Amino acid sequence: MDERISALHAAAAEPDTAALLWNVPVLTATLTDIPRAGPGAPVWRPVHAPDQPLPWNHGAFAAEVPAVGSD
Repeated sequence: MDERISALHAAAAEPDTAALLWNVPVLTATLTDIPRAGPGAPVWRPVHAPDQPLPWNHGAFAAEVPAVGSD
């Protein structure tokens, strides 16, 4: 699985995808970690920083997502 995450990280450095992946939070997690630790555990890795596992609702990402009904 680490190879796949590394491949996504390498793709994040490509100019065509770099801006998108910095503006749209893209997280990865292994399917073995989610049932073991739970989806709210820090098992999610940002594609642009795969060595920094975070919970899916990490503040850096939650702040970027507007609340439903807010304009």
